[in-house]
Amino acid sequence: FDTDVYGRSFIPKAYAYTVGVIDTNGNRICEIGRYGNCDSPAMKKGDTDIGIAQCSYVAAHSDKWLYLLDDANVRIIRVKLGYSTEETIPVP
Repeated sequence: FDTDVYGRSFIPKAYAYTVGVIDTNGNRICEIGRYGNCDSPAMKKGDTDIGIAQCSYVAAHSDKWLYLLDDANVRIIRVKLGYSTEETIPVP
């Protein structure tokens, strides 16, 4: 597993084909991924439905990117981290 700069933990769950995300208090934030094999269609830019066959390693880069090693599909997936609610406020 790995943590980002805010202390969120990213835990690969190879048996469930997902990556779990929990906060510093141990609360579940979300799950990333679903089952997918090499016959699944390729992901498109902005796709949130990530197909994973067996993820056993993860690496967080600051709070922007998460890298997943999909062993069974022999690939590394880079996931852009975002928030469900974002707001931009102009600075006067």
